[in-house]
Amino acid sequence: MAFEKRVRQLRHAKDWSLRDLAEKVGVGFTYLSRVENERLNFGDYPTEALIHRLADALDADEEELLILAKRIPESVKKRFLQRPDAFRAFAGCDDETLDKLMAEIGQTPTPRKRGSEKNRENHFLLPRLKLEPALSAEWQRGRAFQIRGRTRKQKHKPKWMKE
Repeated sequence: MAFEKRVRQLRHAKDWSLRDLAEKVGVGFTYLSRVENERLNFGDYPTEALIHRLADALDADEEELLILAKRIPESVKKRFLQRPDAFRAFAGCDDETLDKLMAEIGQTPTPRKRGSEKNRENHFLLPRLKLEPALSAEWQRGRAFQIRGRTRKQKHKPKWMKE
């Protein structure tokens, strides 16, 4: 299930409107609408802080929402840093082996769709690429450029103002 669909499902389960949930998490209802409809201006998902507030308000599993948003939960990060060798070994296992390991430790494997290579990858364990500070909203809109590690606005006049 996708992040936005899960948030909508949880909101509907509580019989809340977008305005109700927005008030509880401290954002505008139009922003939540953009989250649920995959129309965020920058990035694919909201920040981890908002995901935490959404999980609290909706009484949802925060780790589930973070993983659906392709973010690595803090508990997984800590454990990964404690045993990177184990995580590298798990990443190399096929689905059948991982299912056996989960059964061995008493966990039920999550059913998954077959057929797509992407579904078999543990892509959520890989660190998410973070944009450099210089790659701000202005950079993404093409209004800034990076010079010697600093961002400066382009100084140019529109064509109609040129002499």
